[in-house]
Amino acid sequence: MGDLPRLRARLRELGRVTVAFSGGADSAFLAWVAADTLGADAQAVTAVSPSLAPTERDDCAALAAEWGLRWTMVQTDELERPEYVANAGDRCAHCKSALMDALVPLAEAEGSTVVLGTNVDDLGDHRPGQEAAAARGAAFPLVDAGFTKADVRAASRALGLRTWDKPAAACLASRVPYGTPVTLTTLDRVGRAEAALRALGFGQLRVRHYGEVARIELDPTELGGAVEQRAEVVAAVKSAGYSRVTLDLEGFRSGNLNAALGLPGPNGLDGSAGAGHASRPMANVRVKLTFPEELIKQPLLGRLVREFDVLPNIRRANVEETVGWIVCELAGEHDAVEAAIDWLEEKGVQVDRLGDVVE
Repeated sequence: MGDLPRLRARLRELGRVTVAFSGGADSAFLAWVAADTLGADAQAVTAVSPSLAPTERDDCAALAAEWGLRWTMVQTDELERPEYVANAGDRCAHCKSALMDALVPLAEAEGSTVVLGTNVDDLGDHRPGQEAAAARGAAFPLVDAGFTKADVRAASRALGLRTWDKPAAACLASRVPYGTPVTLTTLDRVGRAEAALRALGFGQLRVRHYGEVARIELDPTELGGAVEQRAEVVAAVKSAGYSRVTLDLEGFRSGNLNAALGLPGPNGLDGSAGAGHASRPMANVRVKLTFPEELIKQPLLGRLVREFDVLPNIRRANVEETVGWIVCELAGEHDAVEAAIDWLEEKGVQVDRLGDVVE
């Protein structure tokens, strides 16, 4: 159970902190407690990029003013990083690297430690960004003090913070299936669609991006309302640029796209197919994929995940106007990996094997 005195003690141990402040319930709680505990020795910094919804950026500014936070914004450059744009299973690691590249200089200038609002519940989810941030020296005070998401909300409510019941709002890139490139146009479309739905009164929601198709996830209690407002909902989402609109009857599930990685989903269910999956021969094959100009913008890596159950973990990449290459590890069942490689070659991708490990 989360212990507020322990959290304050941990912050005092750190001395000076730079809080990565996205405006969500967790980072907002941490920013408030840090400011209340450390005063001027705590600064809150909001990383601004196309993956942060404009409404979230504006709310960060409003919260900083309401709570008297020492606050600033900083631009991050994840969309300029090919590994992030490629949107493999380690996308979050590249995003956190961009975040730390922006925050560390600010922290070093004050002799402070970067702290993130990661909570205990987050440790059981697929969040490669946590490892990337930890490797750069970030600390996780909420984890140290035993706070779960429910603890954060309960403590925030007790303190009178209006963020106590704020809907979860992960970065907009989390709406894009792994393997589909993350672009400025896609993030803008998702952000505008979600803003239009919130204007209709819907709370906890996600608009999952599938090309021209938008798949809406709502809190199950609001599904009926969406059907009743079908015309308004469709018009709202189409106004963002989608040509087709669907409603997911399973409702909102945080992190459900992780099923494509064969990882436990939001209900604790394994996304792999079949009980015998773990006993089949598995392989990690390191390859360099070279894409000709006509294939650069094709979502071929996404099809590896969807059609072959093979996960590309990107290590290095360079994409230009006329040619692009990626060094990655193709992970999956041995036969599926070989089939995926054959398919890539049939499509016109040059595949150079750099070595493989069979487990």
